[in-house]
Amino acid sequence: MSENSTQTSKPTREDRNGPYHDFTVRIPDRALRAIERIAAHRDMSCQALAREYLSHGLMADGIKMFSETAMRVVEEVLTEERGPDEQAVERTMTRIRERLRS
Repeated sequence: MSENSTQTSKPTREDRNGPYHDFTVRIPDRALRAIERIAAHRDMSCQALAREYLSHGLMADGIKMFSETAMRVVEEVLTEERGPDEQAVERTMTRIRERLRS
């Protein structure tokens, strides 16, 4: 499959987590060596470590996307409730962002 391909591959196997697909990716030699070292240190296969990293990255991005969507919806609702008072909406959004960081 090319980098720009949108085709979905057929599952190669299935377990309790659902179907699995083969997925090939090119990575720099240095990254592969790091994965091999870390996998050996953690007593796991390189494939398992790569799947773990991919899963964690996808989860983090999903959480970030949800958070950004939620903030946009909050801002929209505040704008609807408070009317055209952009300064009040911005002050409220700033307070919300500050509380989320702490």
